Amino acid sequence: MPHAVTARCRLWYEASGSGAPVIFLHGYTLDSRMWTFGGTWPLLDPSYYQSILLDARGHGQSEVTESSYSRTDRVADLVAFLDTISIDRAHLVGLSMGGSTVLGALLDHPDRVISAILISTGAAGYRTTAKVDRLFRIARDEGREAAARLWIDWSTRFYREDQSDIESAITAMMEQHSYQPMADPHRPTYVIEPDLPRLPSITAPVRILAGRDDKAFAQLAELLHQGIANSELAIYDAVGHMLPMESPERFSEDLRTWFSDHP
Repeated sequence: MPHAVTARCRLWYEASGSGAPVIFLHGYTLDSRMWTFGGTWPLLDPSYYQSILLDARGHGQSEVTESSYSRTDRVADLVAFLDTISIDRAHLVGLSMGGSTVLGALLDHPDRVISAILISTGAAGYRTTAKVDRLFRIARDEGREAAARLWIDWSTRFYREDQSDIESAITAMMEQHSYQPMADPHRPTYVIEPDLPRLPSITAPVRILAGRDDKAFAQLAELLHQGIANSELAIYDAVGHMLPMESPERFSEDLRTWFSDHP
């Protein structure tokens, strides 16, 4: 599969179809396999859309660097990727960390975004849980392996017996993750500008999705919807953080409906 050698780093991607580009950005310590779970990829008609999977720096098959894992870096990596493969503007779909990257692109590079779908997304300057801070301390004090074990346990403990396939898929991605982002020596110097006060500047159409069982992120989804004028919000009942994997049929239909309205 191809890698884009950008001015910043080497990023793995996979493109299928032709037409308007739609870039899918995965969550933290995951990779692009989360979008292909269940064998339903590509999710959009390849005659009308070019669906692009992209592994973030330090994730999946992309380059692992010592540093540059802040949200600002992720947005810069995305823009460099677009430049490298000669895409001026794209639709962006992101989950959790990927959603935060999309949000950063909407705020800082609005000319590169046609529309966006934010799923279980994070936001700069908004704390959904204190667990992540604890995780970084464990990575610093006890090593990445200790942090990885704890993170996998936290991320998979809520799945029911009939969701063992989701648990196995998430575990496989997390076990193969580099965990270098946790060990970034420059993490203490990351500059974070809060997103929420800047939301009114977003003019692109945005669809916001969250699972009702993912309480902290569902609350953030409500705040994002209130702050982004041109946005729509849907909360999925009986669904947690990994919405595309937990409710694939509804998510696929949501995706197709959105892009039929926003070609």
